[in-house]
Amino acid sequence: MIWYGYTRTLSLFNSLQQSLMELQQDQLSELGAWLTNMEAKISDFSTKIQSIETLEAVRRYHHRYQLFFILFNRKGARIIR
Repeated sequence: MIWYGYTRTLSLFNSLQQSLMELQQDQLSELGAWLTNMEAKISDFSTKIQSIETLEAVRRYHHRYQLFFILFNRKGARIIR
């Protein structure tokens, strides 16, 4: 009876660990996609900065994503959309 409880507990632990690893991989994939997207947007901005108005728009955009990272860190590595 005790052996059955031990093997059941071990099985549940392994299942939980697998689920957590899958969630972590999903989060890493999502973050990687977001970073790739942001890199493309930043590269695009560098070619568009030609006026004060454009520079101000870039500054606002940058500020918005600084706030994103503050919220990202507070939420425990969850992507906020």
